[in-house]
Amino acid sequence: MTPVKQLGYVFGALILAACVQLGSPAPDQQFYLLEVDSDRTRIQSDRAVVLAIDLAGFPDYLKRAPVVAKGPNHQIRFSDTHRWAEPLDSALVATLQRSLQLQLPAATILVHPWENPRLPDYRLRLTVIDFSGVLGETLDLRIRWQLSDNNGHLWQGTYSDNRSTGNSYGDLVAALNAGVNAFSKNVGKMLAN
Repeated sequence: MTPVKQLGYVFGALILAACVQLGSPAPDQQFYLLEVDSDRTRIQSDRAVVLAIDLAGFPDYLKRAPVVAKGPNHQIRFSDTHRWAEPLDSALVATLQRSLQLQLPAATILVHPWENPRLPDYRLRLTVIDFSGVLGETLDLRIRWQLSDNNGHLWQGTYSDNRSTGNSYGDLVAALNAGVNAFSKNVGKMLAN
């Protein structure tokens, strides 16, 4: 057999191996959404205020589809099979918006950039510090917030949620979702007064 023929067989085998590898089934992927816990969201107030939400900061490593869990020694782990169904930063803001709208049905809840010609009565500025957790241990949800009104009043703080998580990524997502809903209820209570 000539060297050219041998080389042809080698390339043919490589191409066949690549096709077999590409044709293998992908692992089952699970997709998650952040959702409003409408069963537990009570109306806080019927005040007709205009609130504008501005997400000022969100960690770059969370701007990916894989769900992130923390590991030992300050490691983060990106899941190969558990993914967010939509961009997490916009999903977080949309979930807050929907939750606050349920709590304050007479209010107008805007998301930055807003096109409403009326100036908002309140502005909620958010900086997400952490949005993850350790599987089988605790959630690490930290959001720095500032709420200001048109009279120059400013309230600020950091919301932290370290509730227990289960052992699976689904449990972690459920805990994150519960944390976002709890944060929203805190904001709703502030605006109800």
